[in-house]
Amino acid sequence: MDTSRLLFLIFMVITTSECSGTTEPKCQKMDKRSYTLLEGEAFYLEPYDVASGLSDEDIEWYKNETKIPTDKNENVHYHGEALFFLNLLPENSGNYTAWETDPSSGKCYKYDVEVNVVKSSYMKNLLYGEIKNSDTNKMIPCPDPVKKTCQRLKGKFRWNKDKKPLQSRHEDDLWIDNASKDDEGIYTCICTWTYNGKEYNSSASRELKVEGNTSHGSAKSTAASRKGKLSITHR
Repeated sequence: MDTSRLLFLIFMVITTSECSGTTEPKCQKMDKRSYTLLEGEAFYLEPYDVASGLSDEDIEWYKNETKIPTDKNENVHYHGEALFFLNLLPENSGNYTAWETDPSSGKCYKYDVEVNVVKSSYMKNLLYGEIKNSDTNKMIPCPDPVKKTCQRLKGKFRWNKDKKPLQSRHEDDLWIDNASKDDEGIYTCICTWTYNGKEYNSSASRELKVEGNTSHGSAKSTAASRKGKLSITHR
């Protein structure tokens, strides 16, 4: 074999090895999401842009480059497109990445999520936006991702005001008719959902402030069957 052919073969071997699957795939990076969550609660995470109905083979979840298991008995695991935290612990804080491969087109997508787990004493700092307007009747929407969790997992809603339960309030949107200053406070939407034979709770809160000329007497809050359309918000 002459020298030119030998050099050509060496070049081909090197080029082939560099283009093999050992390098990270070039995936489309989606917007990064960040969540601050309460210790002891459960959390169901499904990236907003991810396709639905994926198998465990179509998507893989990692925390700091360590693959997340698919075993439903694990505290943190994934199933299809969803990542489950069944009992949030401080050590669950960190960066999570999902790699999705579209089985029909072969395209790859990368999702980055930052999770920060804090104690319940930080609850006042975890508000999903403030309700503040001059409307007589106030609508307090259950924040995402709690609303989405209940819809996906067929959970049940309930509401607290300043950590006290509100009776007969089981809708995703809470309505307060003829709101007064007495109705101001922190309203918490709680979803109770069942997974793998066990019940879990996920919650999120909003603060209500009443503007305008309102009565300072005790306002009677009544449930309404109306529903409003919620814009997705997150922390």
